[in-house]
Amino acid sequence: MSNLNVIGNGELARLFINETFSCDILFFASGVSNSNCVDRQQFCRESNLLKQAIQSNPGKKIVYFSSSALSAEKYAYNDYYKHKLSMEQMVKQESASYVIFRFPQVFGCYNANKNTLINFIFKSILNNVEINVSDDAYRYLIYTKDLQALVLEFLKHNKKNVTIDFSNPYRYHILEIIEMIENHLQRKCQMTVVKHTDKYSLDLSMQNKFINEVNLELGFSESYFKNRLQYFYVE
Repeated sequence: MSNLNVIGNGELARLFINETFSCDILFFASGVSNSNCVDRQQFCRESNLLKQAIQSNPGKKIVYFSSSALSAEKYAYNDYYKHKLSMEQMVKQESASYVIFRFPQVFGCYNANKNTLINFIFKSILNNVEINVSDDAYRYLIYTKDLQALVLEFLKHNKKNVTIDFSNPYRYHILEIIEMIENHLQRKCQMTVVKHTDKYSLDLSMQNKFINEVNLELGFSESYFKNRLQYFYVE
């Protein structure tokens, strides 16, 4: 068995830091995580770090984490998504082999400094801060431990040179998400609903086929987010 190398120290990196595999794998978990980022310096930092990581680890399978928004048809790419797409292209072109995992909104622990939708909603409710909420916005979600289970199982089957989306198949309206968090916290969200559309649909047939092949039980369903909220913790 060989040691698994992980670049990064965030929540995603910590999911895989102690794992070992039968082949050399490099997890790159040190990318830009805020989908609203427009800072070219942050994009350049990730690009340079990723290029250096690939060049310093010849022959290793590169595991890169990306966004499910890139799998959606006719979804407008902002600077962040354009950057993630260019990073994917670098991985495909310059690594010996690779697996790119695309996923949507990830939730697992609450940290007020994290730039995720779920943490933003939690923080706003806990601090009684009013937020604007789009009337036509939908999001896919996945719990960190379920993402970990899917990634590890996928890699154990020696998959390579593939891009795959991992997510609970149910697409939540943003107001559904807020209501479930309100019920979890037993506090109301101060919000103004505005007219705005932000949504996409995912083809998760590749994921579903793999889950059936390996008999993974993840509890994916309409009630998935509500059920997983009981494991959501404060960091």
